[in-house]
Amino acid sequence: MKAIRTRYYGATNFRGSRIVATDGDKNSISIGYPHGLNTDEAHELAAYLLMQKMNWSNQLVGGGFSNDMYWTMLPYCYGTIRTQHGTPVTPAYKTFLTQPKIVAEYAA
Repeated sequence: MKAIRTRYYGATNFRGSRIVATDGDKNSISIGYPHGLNTDEAHELAAYLLMQKMNWSNQLVGGGFSNDMYWTMLPYCYGTIRTQHGTPVTPAYKTFLTQPKIVAEYAA
């Protein structure tokens, strides 16, 4: 099972703020911070784009720890995953397929 870490990097004199997603095996992407999204969505987008780059299609579930967010991919054979309150957890690909303009902007 693969895991993805997403980390926010603030702006410097040379680059704007960004989020970097990496899987620990030297596969990574960096996207400019998508200001139209909230923090969780921005990190999820970066993780989703790394999944898309690596051609992974599993369900993505994540959470934050300190300044990073960590994501793990679960096989779909487990069925619908729910939070402790009974709300279904939405796979990242469904979240961002409903917002194709956002994905197209950052996938290029």
